[in-house]
Amino acid sequence: MTRVGSFACCLMAACTVGSLVVVACGDDKRVANLSSPGSSGEPSGTGQGPGAALEGGGSDGAPPSDGGIPVDSPVATGEAPEGVYVCPTTVAWVESPTAVAGLVQAPSITFSADELTAVWVLPSGGQANVHFADRADRSAAFGAGQKISAALGPFETDRAAVSDDGLSIILVRAGRKRLGAITRPSRGGAFADDAKLVADLNGDLGGLEEAGVGDQDHAFHSPALATGAQILLYVDLGPTTGHAVYHAPRDPMSGFKYTGMIDEAILHSAPGTGKLRLPTGLSSDQRTIFYVDEVTGTEKVAWRPSRFKEFGAPLDLGARTQASPNATCKRLYHVKGTGVGFSDAP
Repeated sequence: MTRVGSFACCLMAACTVGSLVVVACGDDKRVANLSSPGSSGEPSGTGQGPGAALEGGGSDGAPPSDGGIPVDSPVATGEAPEGVYVCPTTVAWVESPTAVAGLVQAPSITFSADELTAVWVLPSGGQANVHFADRADRSAAFGAGQKISAALGPFETDRAAVSDDGLSIILVRAGRKRLGAITRPSRGGAFADDAKLVADLNGDLGGLEEAGVGDQDHAFHSPALATGAQILLYVDLGPTTGHAVYHAPRDPMSGFKYTGMIDEAILHSAPGTGKLRLPTGLSSDQRTIFYVDEVTGTEKVAWRPSRFKEFGAPLDLGARTQASPNATCKRLYHVKGTGVGFSDAP
């Protein structure tokens, strides 16, 4: 039996694992890096590739194997071959001249993967009013926006993350020391606090926390959910290693669990300058990332050959800010003037 560290194991938990490999999660809790150093010409921030993140890796840094099959191979993980993407591999999305019907003002917006729920945040006295709207199908106009009860806050004005089914929303609580989660039982139901969903990330006593997380002084920013994959991305400037994008898969029983960072130069924030790199979306195959680059003042997209490799040089998305893909990555939703637009792959 091949035993892997917690980071890679949680990634594999979402995949169909072939019968040739049996994977067991280790109980160690470490910051691990998905990247392999040098694949983009620069070493990653930690200098650890997949071989370093996996227990039992060979002395040459290669991932361990079972029967000669590396645990990060497509056979073991259920992934497509390297270089095969859900998303277009260029900035090929063509912006529609029309806006998303029913949404007229949304400076910071995100959509559920099924495209039936939109969540947006409006500043109000230094904090946030959080709104949402639902629709019956993707061709219909959204219904009237509804405001989340102020009793569930207060929240920062950061962009919110919304689950694939539109039933859970992740936000940054006022003061940035904690993430907040709210959940409703069904569309049409009322949202209520769901602290357990992010208890591990906040380091709460009683939560299934990672070693040391509860002792860190958090400064959370910009949560975003991977489309179709239930993986939470966020920036946390509190820990000493907190300049990268953090990565937390969702456990169906205990909520999101911290597993490590995507620690690569193109995603590093520069908090000393007040400029951050904030994720806005990740494709369902985890190979295409969208983010706001405050350092350059542009929205970016970048690709990597697989979940175990580094992202390549990013490309600009132009005026399509707050971009996030639908489940197939054939459509991007984004801010359009004072409303919301979309762009489709040709």
